[in-house]
Amino acid sequence: MPATLPALNLIAEPGFRRATLDTAREIERRGFAGISVSSSFGNMSQSVGLALATERIPFATAIAPIYAQSADEFAQNAAYLHEVSGGRFQFGIGIAHAPAYVRMEVKPGKPLGDFVAKFKSHAEYGPLPPVILATLRKRMIRPLRRDRRGSGLRQCQPCTYGRIVGHRAGVEAR
Repeated sequence: MPATLPALNLIAEPGFRRATLDTAREIERRGFAGISVSSSFGNMSQSVGLALATERIPFATAIAPIYAQSADEFAQNAAYLHEVSGGRFQFGIGIAHAPAYVRMEVKPGKPLGDFVAKFKSHAEYGPLPPVILATLRKRMIRPLRRDRRGSGLRQCQPCTYGRIVGHRAGVEAR
């Protein structure tokens, strides 16, 4: 029985972005399970590159900080990525952390529930990809309790994941 290769994370550092796309093609050729793109250095932009540089491999933002763009702008970009990738794109989002708030010059509020609702309300841009939430606390998983279609968990505490999966069938774990 052949070993299943894991998903890999790519960071497209300035000066190496084209090389990262070459690496993505090699990752796909070798049969890895997927690619995630860290929020460093523009993961939505890098995801566009992956959509066009690869043909079969699924890929996701490895937590795009919700304060980096408006829900409307994220919806436009995510719908585009979903369409041009043939449905291979998954939108991983999270709230980030204090140093990121300073860098983005934002003041956090009630983030995930409101953001997910706003994001999913933008059907005018075309079908939206599945949303994967970076969740670490009970209150951060409440959006999944309300909407289990196209949502999943990433970076979730095992005890929290068990409670959600036990109550909501069809939630995808990452």
